[in-house]
Amino acid sequence: MIGRMIKTANSDPQIARRGRFIDIAFAIDRGDERRVIRVDHGKISEAADAKPAFMLRAGRDAWDDFAKPVPPIGAHDILALLEGNRLDIEGDVLVLFRNLFFVKLLLEKGRAAEVLS
Repeated sequence: MIGRMIKTANSDPQIARRGRFIDIAFAIDRGDERRVIRVDHGKISEAADAKPAFMLRAGRDAWDDFAKPVPPIGAHDILALLEGNRLDIEGDVLVLFRNLFFVKLLLEKGRAAEVLS
């Protein structure tokens, strides 16, 4: 999901436009796998050496539900996963909430990439 999300997001002008002032790194943890995503003024990449400001930690089953073309109730959004106690947010929550719209848009691109592949 992550690799396709990055590829899809980098070719999307909406992501580039909305992310042009964003400079953050955040981590997605699937329980057995942790990936650090770097947003550098609209350019998305994976950066294992970057220190993430926050981490979205959920089990593989929660991320698999989130990535479905039509996710089940409670898995359609990271805040729904959080409310259902299926996701934990660690680190600087203020950075996440300052960039929440962009992070959610980016993760939705990952879902769309999953559907298309």
